[in-house]
Amino acid sequence: PADVVDTFDTPVAVARDLGIFAHDGDLHHVLFLHHMASNGVEVVAALT
Repeated sequence: PADVVDTFDTPVAVARDLGIFAHDGDLHHVLFLHHMASNGVEVVAALT
């Protein structure tokens, strides 16, 4: 279910201080749910 999975978030300012790439958690969450669905995974919003 989409409501129980998530990915990490690393804001630009934090990433800059650490010398790593930023990682927009909200954007990647949606992109990879879409990626899974486009590869045949049945993605549901929630289990009731």
